Amino acid sequence: MTRSATLTSEVRDGVIQPFRLNVPQSSLDDLKARLAQTRWPDEPPIEPWSTGTSVGYMRQLVDYWRDRFDWRAQERAINAFAHFRAAVSGLGIHFIHQRGTGPAPLPLIITHGWPGSFIELLKIVPLLSDPARYGGDARDAFDVVIPSLPGYGFSDRPSERGMHPFRIADLWAELMAGLGYQRFGAQGGDWGASVATCLGFAHADMVAIAATGEVGPETTNRIMIGRTLVGSAAIRTVDKAMEVLGGTGLYRSVGLERLFRDVQGARYHPLQQKAQQRHAGRLALGLDIDE
Repeated sequence: MTRSATLTSEVRDGVIQPFRLNVPQSSLDDLKARLAQTRWPDEPPIEPWSTGTSVGYMRQLVDYWRDRFDWRAQERAINAFAHFRAAVSGLGIHFIHQRGTGPAPLPLIITHGWPGSFIELLKIVPLLSDPARYGGDARDAFDVVIPSLPGYGFSDRPSERGMHPFRIADLWAELMAGLGYQRFGAQGGDWGASVATCLGFAHADMVAIAATGEVGPETTNRIMIGRTLVGSAAIRTVDKAMEVLGGTGLYRSVGLERLFRDVQGARYHPLQQKAQQRHAGRLALGLDIDE
């Protein structure tokens, strides 16, 4: 996939480049060839979906993906929004920045979850940025900023470990300051809920309101305790707090579903390698997680 030139300057230095998605036709042709070569397992003699993604459903979906899905139409829809890339603390971050139509739009940064991307948030961008067009009040308009998490979408992949919610919150605060916003709202669901919560904790001087969804008490407690640990005499950094939390049992999960999540979090390279080789396998994994 093509993207804007890699940026090396900090966003606070004013280096922000427009970004436009343009997937080479050769990449699309390669994807179709890979999908056509999928080697399917047998459908097990059990209730479909009882132990994972249904093979029959997957075959139908891959056939549609290969033969009828119109990527160029999706590409045009994505490019209808205002996309940018900028370096934030040396890391290339992709984001949408849709300015609001109203007398005083409130800046709002929205963070997607895992596994997900900015695409799942596109439908709400016009509703938030131009509410009057949809029967709302122009005074309720927002300047909408939707970044791609590090390693997701068109943001760069971090070169070192430790990209936890507090660190991402710091990146988002730097990004918003670089866009000229000194006060803003923050929202997120799933992993984005943790980032929005950390923004409220670590950057209360900048965050006017933090609204979150789809975050359980385990995650909330982890963030709350992490924030407390940072203020203690023995622990002065968020990195150290996260290290300590790893040994408290707060990261431990119970049940098969959470065990599945933990395996992906701790032993992800085999899954990553298989998903890179087989696009149908990546699709099956995504469907199973959503299910």
